Amino acid sequence: MTMDHYISAHDAPPPSLRATGREPVGRAMGTCAAVRAALSALAPGIDWTDPAWGWLDQGEGRAQFAVGVDEPCTSIGVFIRYPGDWTDRLFADLRHSHPDWYIFDAFSGEWRHHL
Repeated sequence: MTMDHYISAHDAPPPSLRATGREPVGRAMGTCAAVRAALSALAPGIDWTDPAWGWLDQGEGRAQFAVGVDEPCTSIGVFIRYPGDWTDRLFADLRHSHPDWYIFDAFSGEWRHHL
């Protein structure tokens, strides 16, 4: 099983994509280095050998974090293979630590706070 998510920063919760039909544009999240540090604080063990892509192994599960190299960072792609309880904890911790970062679920086509 796979899960693809996109994270972006907004001053207010993005409206439902299904209701509006438009994807809101997020704002800067910080420098790429600051975003990598924030993700590493939430999920110690991310391998940032390639600064544009972080890799995290969780047992049989694996996550890729696409931060990119363009400054400032405006979004993060999170591509998860074999999700589990660790995935829900990661996203809950992320929202708690960064309440202005919102998670878009590419499978459902909707922001997670609307699901």
